[in-house]
Amino acid sequence: MGGSSKRAMMLKVLIAEEAEAEIKSAKRWYEKQKIGLGEEFASIVKETISSLKSDKMEHRKVFGAVRRVVVRRFPYFIYYKRDKQCVRILAVLHHRQDQQRTRDRAE
Repeated sequence: MGGSSKRAMMLKVLIAEEAEAEIKSAKRWYEKQKIGLGEEFASIVKETISSLKSDKMEHRKVFGAVRRVVVRRFPYFIYYKRDKQCVRILAVLHHRQDQQRTRDRAE
């Protein structure tokens, strides 16, 4: 039977405490703007993070080994590092927030 298909390995995801706090803060802010919008933000962030589990997914490096992915529908970036076993979510920041925080966390 035909060739071998290599399956993508699913990586473990570790979310830094600071990133968790940033997600919760943004969720609260969006919920105050419109009921249900905070839940939508959190859901899309979770979906985006989940997409990073595939070892086939690659995003552009923004500094050092840190990569960045855009959150669909919201002006946020997810900054992460990956190795052979896991994806480490370092920050979830509004595109206008100081990216230096991410550099500091990556070290």
